[in-house]
Amino acid sequence: MSRRARIVGVVLPLVIVLACLGILSYVKYRRATAHLAALQQHLGNLEAKGEGDLLSSLKMADLEQMRWELVQTGDHLLSMRAE
Repeated sequence: MSRRARIVGVVLPLVIVLACLGILSYVKYRRATAHLAALQQHLGNLEAKGEGDLLSSLKMADLEQMRWELVQTGDHLLSMRAE
């Protein structure tokens, strides 16, 4: 077997494998960007409908719950102190 045939026997499969990996990662990249674009469009639609403040309202509800729990804890501490 000549030197050229050995090189082609090793290099050609390597090039094919690398090309396949490149194609697969490009496909993954395109899918991810398409998914991101769809999510951004969905978020834009929600904001246009006025539902975009859902996350901020959830945060406000969480803050209100924490405030209520702090008030309850403060009341409990005051009652323990009075005893």
